[in-house]
Amino acid sequence: VLCLHGFNTDSNVLEYQMRHFRQVFNEVIEFVIVDAPFECPEQPPRELQRFLAEGRTHFRSWLKFPHWEKTLGLSPDVVFGLEEVVDYLAGIMKYQGPFDGVLAFSQGGIIFRHFLRITQEIDPQAFVSPVDARKQVFEVPKFLISVASPVFENMKFRYKGELYAQRLTPQ
Repeated sequence: VLCLHGFNTDSNVLEYQMRHFRQVFNEVIEFVIVDAPFECPEQPPRELQRFLAEGRTHFRSWLKFPHWEKTLGLSPDVVFGLEEVVDYLAGIMKYQGPFDGVLAFSQGGIIFRHFLRITQEIDPQAFVSPVDARKQVFEVPKFLISVASPVFENMKFRYKGELYAQRLTPQ
């Protein structure tokens, strides 16, 4: 099971949050907990700073926000960076998978919903192996356990220059 942490945390925090769940299911489920690709410029929550890996001062994020890079001129309700995230997650699934499912917390669940929509609907070629001449498609996990992963009705995400609204219900 691929495990995705929330905003302004990392794999160490999620590992701690999942410790009891992992104890119960450790014999039947292999958990692969990964860090998000972007460093979060915001200060880590004080109560979580003890989980920062040695030498690190910030946690991670699955999305980028306009106030991080004001030069892009994006509206405050647009998130971006999904091109990198799709490549990153596809690489994890290719080299560390296949995964039967995904366990995601908060922003991890949000990003996996975006990942599925992008790779299954908006840009299916993003989930095709660029190395494999046969255009092998990676296997999509069969289930998603998403904890506290809201939909923000006014939030949009930018992917390859286009804006997409979040959906309240799957299509």
